[in-house]
Amino acid sequence: MKKSLAILLIFSTLTLSSYVTGVYALGVIVRHFPQLSSFVFVDTHGNSMFSLGSAILQPAGFLAVIAVCLAFEAMCLGLDQSALKRLLEGGAASTRVDLFYTLLRLAGGLNVLIFVFSFGTLFWLVNQIHRVLHIGFLHHIHSIVLQFVVVYLVNTFVAYWGHRLMHTRFLWEIHKVHHAAEEMNIVTPFRNHPIELIIMTLLNAFPVAVLGASPSVIITYYAINMVYQSLAHSEINLKGELWSIIWITPAAHRIHHSNRADHFDRNFGIVTLWDYLFGTYFVPMNEKLTYGVDGGENYNQSSHVLELFDNVRRWLRPIWTRGQIPARPQSSIPAGGRPDAPGIVEAIAGENDNIDDAVMG
Repeated sequence: MKKSLAILLIFSTLTLSSYVTGVYALGVIVRHFPQLSSFVFVDTHGNSMFSLGSAILQPAGFLAVIAVCLAFEAMCLGLDQSALKRLLEGGAASTRVDLFYTLLRLAGGLNVLIFVFSFGTLFWLVNQIHRVLHIGFLHHIHSIVLQFVVVYLVNTFVAYWGHRLMHTRFLWEIHKVHHAAEEMNIVTPFRNHPIELIIMTLLNAFPVAVLGASPSVIITYYAINMVYQSLAHSEINLKGELWSIIWITPAAHRIHHSNRADHFDRNFGIVTLWDYLFGTYFVPMNEKLTYGVDGGENYNQSSHVLELFDNVRRWLRPIWTRGQIPARPQSSIPAGGRPDAPGIVEAIAGENDNIDDAVMG
């Protein structure tokens, strides 16, 4: 265990150093060739500062959130049942893939792949969205709290529909990379194909541009969301109705990852409101679930980088062969998990009655 921890720390340090060096180097290049700026950085209206401090901020925060969430889950569940132990042991192929994507993101390698798969246009497109749609509805609202509430509701709404978009037959092959995880680990939310991140980045650019919220509000939202996503992909159970009324809890999100037919396309959101309003909320029960997708062996191989490109081949194959895009499995039961779908409060109360091994109260 100690040896594994030491190796993980070394890899984390090396990947963090790689990211910082890469971003700082890009900053130096952009200083000399400013015409490249819109292709490698998102414009912050003249406020960009390419320094060692700004380069280290994002990956350091990323690593800090992961460390805190891993420690928190280990305290709640015990080390033997925690994602921390699974990551250190690295016994399961699915866990190793989770770790690969996490280190790839931490090292900045994912940014390189995003650049490749978007043909270098992603940041340019985001900058155009910010320039054209920079309406700034929130500019005249001086309350940071009110700005945050609006940003949270709008961004989670966009995230809900973006997630549903990834579950359509046209994009499911790309999203399978995430759903092929066979265990729920704190770092599972970082297991995403670059093309999915390109699509979601473009979608998320619209509310940022239109709302024009304070940068501190935007940063706070994404920090909180990162913590939420990490804990949502854990085995923690939250006791108390308040948690479930506001958020899709870890138990509810595990339903989303379940490979049981009646769990398909359920609990897409971050907040419970959107799933309930659009008929996709499913009450989690106290039952053993299994995760993964059909053909999951294609996504948990040791040749991780090659698999990224092979995934694109499988995704595009129906286009260049003029074949039919495979249909997505659909749930055969109505919203709420049963024909007489309950109201949101009744559903939440039922959720907490069904989960009797909660670790937080």
